[in-house]
Amino acid sequence: MSWFELEDGLSDAVDVEFAEPFIFHPMKKASVNDPSVADDGRSDRSVMAIFSNQSLELPEMGLKGSGAPGYSSRARGTMGTPQVSVDVRQFAINQLPIRLDRFIRQKTNAQYSVTDVQPDGQGRLKCLLVEFGIGT
Repeated sequence: MSWFELEDGLSDAVDVEFAEPFIFHPMKKASVNDPSVADDGRSDRSVMAIFSNQSLELPEMGLKGSGAPGYSSRARGTMGTPQVSVDVRQFAINQLPIRLDRFIRQKTNAQYSVTDVQPDGQGRLKCLLVEFGIGT
């Protein structure tokens, strides 16, 4: 078994266990100031992707009763970057995700725009996302 076959088999096993269905919707801009529109040169497709939206809890640093700096549990915030991990074999060579493309998570109908695409060196792409709404 070649390294590539082993890598593909591992990616398939990971998708079976963790992936969920998304709709991939390619987008483009005619120029910098134009709104994004559907990219007719690339087609929509159903893909299986691993969604992650790990949040980092940021406790507010506040004052304790004595006025000394310390930990206050009254106010908290979270931040995180939603992302999907997707096997490149689900796309034709000229159809790979790029910045501004969209993923629609079928589980929740949430719509995400791609902000960055990073190859992981193992046959998958990590697409960083920003949520911009819930579809109908």
